[in-house]
Amino acid sequence: MKYFGLVVVLFISFSLNAQIAVTSGLNANGLVNAIKGQGVIISNPVLNCPNGASGSFTGGSGNLGITSGIILTTGTAVNSVGPNNSASQGTCNNTTLNDPQLTSIEPNATYDVCILEFDLVPQCDILTLNYVFGSEEYPEYVSAGVNDAFGFFLSGPRPSGGNYVNTNVAYLPGTTTAVSIDNVNSGSNPSYYVDNSSGTSTQYDGLTTLLTATMPVVQCATYHMKLAIADGGDCLYDSGVFLDFEGLNCPNSDAQLVAVDTQSAEGCGDASFQITADFAVATTVNITSTGTATNGVDFVTPSTYNLPAGVSTTNITITPIADGIVEGTENANIILSYNVCGTLVYDTITITILDQPTINFTSTAETCGACNGTASATFANAALPIASMVWSPAPGGGQGTANATGLCQGDYILSIVDANGCPATDTVTIGTSCPTCIITNFTANQSPCENPANVYDVTGSVTFSNAPATGTLTVSSCSGQSQVFNAPFTSPINYTLNNLPADGAACSVTAVFSTDATCTQTINFTNQNPCDVPCAFTNIADTIGACDLVTNDFIRSGEVTFTNAPSTGTLTITDCLGNTQTFNPPFTSPTSYSLTINSNGTTNCDITATF
Repeated sequence: MKYFGLVVVLFISFSLNAQIAVTSGLNANGLVNAIKGQGVIISNPVLNCPNGASGSFTGGSGNLGITSGIILTTGTAVNSVGPNNSASQGTCNNTTLNDPQLTSIEPNATYDVCILEFDLVPQCDILTLNYVFGSEEYPEYVSAGVNDAFGFFLSGPRPSGGNYVNTNVAYLPGTTTAVSIDNVNSGSNPSYYVDNSSGTSTQYDGLTTLLTATMPVVQCATYHMKLAIADGGDCLYDSGVFLDFEGLNCPNSDAQLVAVDTQSAEGCGDASFQITADFAVATTVNITSTGTATNGVDFVTPSTYNLPAGVSTTNITITPIADGIVEGTENANIILSYNVCGTLVYDTITITILDQPTINFTSTAETCGACNGTASATFANAALPIASMVWSPAPGGGQGTANATGLCQGDYILSIVDANGCPATDTVTIGTSCPTCIITNFTANQSPCENPANVYDVTGSVTFSNAPATGTLTVSSCSGQSQVFNAPFTSPINYTLNNLPADGAACSVTAVFSTDATCTQTINFTNQNPCDVPCAFTNIADTIGACDLVTNDFIRSGEVTFTNAPSTGTLTITDCLGNTQTFNPPFTSPTSYSLTINSNGTTNCDITATF
């Protein structure tokens, strides 16, 4: 709990105006974990620094050259926070240590010593460490006997033979010149010097540029590294070394998987990925997989691969197996693993395997021969975009797209090639759809009988909906008269049938569409009666009987002969004296009559027959 409280108290952050923010109080493990990069195994860290002299930082920008990392100082870590508003910032920790490696660089560098050391195992043959050195001794105490110094001291086997024995690797590039205020300033090696008199990120008056310590090493060997800094001559002004976050690393230690083509379809093209590495020695890597796709069942790829030394890129192919089974999209998580320096290292990449492309259709039927059908295609398991689409036969519109228009009744074939070069073909059938034709009203009107032909006409109209787009409409009578109308049809249609026989017989009129025999209707009726002929009397026979001497009456009798008698009314026989005899229909020619007449001496008495 005491340590926890100390960490909270010392957590001081400075970030105004692009300044770095420093956190002091980190232990040895925290410091080495911050600078540990890829391909490095670190153990046994030890920190020998006054309280507050080391820490981590973030927010580095501008001329500092490092964004984040750790700092080792000869005073306090928080004194490094910018802006540079003092020419004499410093803290005396009142400690001295005669470190032989530091004093080999500067004999007077014994004040406020701060050392971080640890063991490491590199998984490569070149180890690097990025850093920047800064100091308040700049520029006024350059070559004035206060040469604050630092060094990175490496011990372990040299690849060329022999050993590093506390060998300083913090040299200027291409030289054996150690980095210190006397060796890097405006007068000495000025290309590596940064005047920070107006800097904002850090307080130090001068800095080096970003430098890299490069160390040839033996892969998997054990090394000891000591990072050390000290004030030279006195403890007054602070100096510090900034170490890059994850800056101690093997740049080419790890093999990595890089996607090239991570999607393919069964039986159509391969997927592939790259292994990037630059190993010092040939290394065998294992290739395994997890996921819904299985190596040897759904795809084929090597299970091991030997990466030659110095080869940076290797292509690996994954070939999907065309098993003819619809399985849906499958994923193979490819795992690359290998052992380096006793540590299992791995990387993963996901490959997608599709079934062979298929085509799905939605369509609408054409309407009664109008060739206005449509078809739209969607694609399953196809790599988009679709590279080619061809309809056969050619549609009225939409060739080369997934949406065809202007289609007649029949079959249409769509052939595609997807982005992976995988083909697919399927057929859609376009039907036809005609709305139900209905005759909603049908009339038939007879004209009067026409003399002397004794015929009549029938007229009327046909009212309908949803008539066929083609064919004919025929209106015909039972007597064989007809009238034909051609498409297109507009409702209503008026018709006339001439010269039907006026015989009073049963008859009918029928309307029917030729391309839809269900759309028909019939009217039954009776033909007109024969035409009316004027009634005519052809003869009146008259016989006068003998006079009755008692009554003075006599009988007048005879018969009336006629043609075309009416079918209604009465037939009346009348003499001049008003005597009558009446007959009711039906009338039969000749009709006999008999009248009793009183003889009153009248002469020339006529007989009249009247319908």
